[in-house]
Amino acid sequence: RSAKYLEVESLFEEELLLVVAPEHPLAEKNQIRLKDVESHPFVLLGEAHCLSANIESFCHQRSFHPVTVERTSQLATVQELSGERVVLGVGIGWMRAEFNAVGQNLRKRVSTSEATLRFLHECFNNDVVTANDQQFLFKPRPARPPFLIGGAAPHAVDRALRLGDGWMHAGGDPSELERLLARLAELRDEFRARKPFELHVISLDAYTPDGIRRLEDLEIGRAHV
Repeated sequence: RSAKYLEVESLFEEELLLVVAPEHPLAEKNQIRLKDVESHPFVLLGEAHCLSANIESFCHQRSFHPVTVERTSQLATVQELSGERVVLGVGIGWMRAEFNAVGQNLRKRVSTSEATLRFLHECFNNDVVTANDQQFLFKPRPARPPFLIGGAAPHAVDRALRLGDGWMHAGGDPSELERLLARLAELRDEFRARKPFELHVISLDAYTPDGIRRLEDLEIGRAHV
C-alpha cells in the first residue's frame, strides 16, 4: 500500500558510446545518430549483462533494432582497464535447476567446463583461436588473469592444478580442508608443479586471530568472509 509513495531518483547517467575501428567510415564523426548505424552489424555484451538490456531498450524505444552478429563477455576488457588486477573464479556448478534454466546437461558439466577453460587459455595465448570450425580474433590481448578453480571434491583439486593458477575452497568441515590440502600437495609432487599456486578458502577460522594463524600455518593465501 505504501509503494505508491516511493520515489525513484537517478544517481548518475552514462553516455552510450559506439566503438569502431580507426578505418571505419564512422570513426571521424563526433556524434552518431541511430540512422547512421542502421546497416551496420553490432557486437554486444552477453544477454545476461545489464548494459545489454539498457542498450537494447534504448534502441527499441526509438524503433531501432540493432543487427547483432556476436555477443562477448567483459573479462578481457576489465583485465585491461584494471591494470591486470582481475582474478577469475571458476566453478562447474551442481544445481540441476541452474543447468535446466540455460538448457545445459548437468552430466556434461565437467567436460564442458574443462573445454571452456582450455579455450580461455588459448584465447589469452593467441591472437586467433578456432572453435566449432570458426575463427575468433582475440586482439588486443591483455595478460591472462589468474584462474582460481573452485570445488570441494578431490577431483576439483586435480582440475585446479591442471587448468588453473589456484584453488578456492568452498567451505565446510575444517578437517576436510586439511585432507584436500594434503591431496593437493601430493598432486603437485606427482605433476612436478612448481608454478605459483594460490590458495583461497571460505572458513570460519577467518573470524578469529587464532583461526587466522591456523590458516597461515596451512599456507592459505587469502580467506573470504
